Amino acid sequence: MASLTMVANSNSLSGAREGTSVSSQSSCSIPLQRFYSPEQVAELWALSSHTIRRIFENEPDVLVIEKPHVYGKRRRHRTLRIPESVVQRVYHRLAKKGRPTC
Repeated sequence: MASLTMVANSNSLSGAREGTSVSSQSSCSIPLQRFYSPEQVAELWALSSHTIRRIFENEPDVLVIEKPHVYGKRRRHRTLRIPESVVQRVYHRLAKKGRPTC
């Protein structure tokens, strides 16, 4: 049976599905926000899901769920979940690049 590895690009984690509740016994609170799949962001931005994966795969705070590599398999299996705050941050960063400077 294959095991899954979850990797977060930062120390903060939150629920991966809308409506998911997370309870914590520690004193720090975990903010709940909406997470998007690459396909959902691709539809919003009118880009391919492949392009969205390339943009977000190394972005901080993106949740990456990865299956361990199986010998003989060429393709890696990774699932990305992108927090709404990261979608907004990247959008604003990319929008600034496209603005003309006068």
